[in-house]
Amino acid sequence: MRVNVNTRNPEKPLFTTRSLLIIALVVLAVTGGNLWLNRNAPPLGYVEYSQRGFTIYHPRDMQIYVEGLGQPRPTSDLGVLIGRRETTSLEQFGVIWLSTDMASDLDAALDLILIAAQEDNAEVTELGERETSTVNSHETRVSKFTITEPGVNSRGAIGVWYCDEDDRYLMLYLLHVPDLSQPDVLSKSVDRMWRGYVKSFECH
Repeated sequence: MRVNVNTRNPEKPLFTTRSLLIIALVVLAVTGGNLWLNRNAPPLGYVEYSQRGFTIYHPRDMQIYVEGLGQPRPTSDLGVLIGRRETTSLEQFGVIWLSTDMASDLDAALDLILIAAQEDNAEVTELGERETSTVNSHETRVSKFTITEPGVNSRGAIGVWYCDEDDRYLMLYLLHVPDLSQPDVLSKSVDRMWRGYVKSFECH
């Protein structure tokens, strides 16, 4: 088979079957190599945070903070990473790390953080049943909630893992307000957004 695409000399083929096959193999090799190199890369518009003993992907335009909990600075035993972006809507996630000296099990760790949230001028008005699942070979306790703060209602989710690599509890939470001009309208996107964060979350 010969493909005549040489307009200057129609009798002389510009590409033969052999040359087309070589081009196809080169394209496949380059594409496959790029897919392999980027197999664990964040999705488009996201970046990776990989410090403090865990990895998570978050939107590129989020502001990121690392803070202490009940203390001026974070330590290896206690602290929180907060990612937040606020435009016409509000999206905030956080990862809390907690020493096992502070809680006896997953439920106790979750109770501790929910109590701390209410003491910080936030009222948990709805709290769903706790569900047990497995994420990256770690048992997880997850609960959905609605939280009321001055001037706004947020739907959210929180989950807790035990990370045996460094003997700590890790808690991932998400808050979402779809329209800040209508702060009483609750988000319908929390489940989808939550799955996206959980998919990339890993302790190490």
